[in-house]
Amino acid sequence: MQTISVQELRTMLAHEPAEDVLILDVRTPAEYRNEHLLGVANIPLDEIDKHTTDLSHYRHVYVHCNSGNRSQQACQKLNSVGLENLVNVSGGLQAWKDAGFPVQRARNVLPLMQQVQIAAGSLVLTGVVLSQTVDKRFIFLSAFVGAGLTYAGASGNCMMAKLLGQMPWNR
Repeated sequence: MQTISVQELRTMLAHEPAEDVLILDVRTPAEYRNEHLLGVANIPLDEIDKHTTDLSHYRHVYVHCNSGNRSQQACQKLNSVGLENLVNVSGGLQAWKDAGFPVQRARNVLPLMQQVQIAAGSLVLTGVVLSQTVDKRFIFLSAFVGAGLTYAGASGNCMMAKLLGQMPWNR
């Protein structure tokens, strides 16, 4: 699998014909709507295998996500079905923004990961307060959320983000 930095991507985009190249964002639709690179397509990682025929028509498909984890998974998944025109964008949207390159931002919706942090923090705090005031067993709510966050960090698979991504305000 080829890998490219955001600086190299920006330079290449200035020199390659647009009809031969696709920049593909594999984040959730909610993440994409909130903030994305100008002129990119969005196919979430969990739907990527439905688009192999479309993606095969491009000379290069530059795949990115927020940090590079999901884009690497997408490239591996597509490579396994025979696509060889894929280039993983190292560091993803975060690296793009850190380099000072422009992004398109939505208004009025918090980023999905910020929503996860608010929800997780609220659940942990609620569990601790209820365990001290109502019943000691409410501490297991905090433990459950902590275990979920640990799993999400270790695996790159955040169930709370997937759940929040399905909420009406994120559609």
